[in-house]
Amino acid sequence: MAGVILVDKEPGNSRQRLGTSGLALHYANLINQIDNIVSEALSFFTNHMVIIGHSVFLYWDGFD
Repeated sequence: MAGVILVDKEPGNSRQRLGTSGLALHYANLINQIDNIVSEALSFFTNHMVIIGHSVFLYWDGFD
């Protein structure tokens, strides 16, 4: 029953379970989302540090 969603037949007991494939996809999706968040944060930080670095350089270069 790999990859099958098991559902109880009683309406009052609505426990659902993912099969092995579904659980693996769920965790792969979580890892992918975390990776995207970290990548975007690093990209944002790096881009702004470059802009700040150029601004500081231009500021100090104006004192010569």
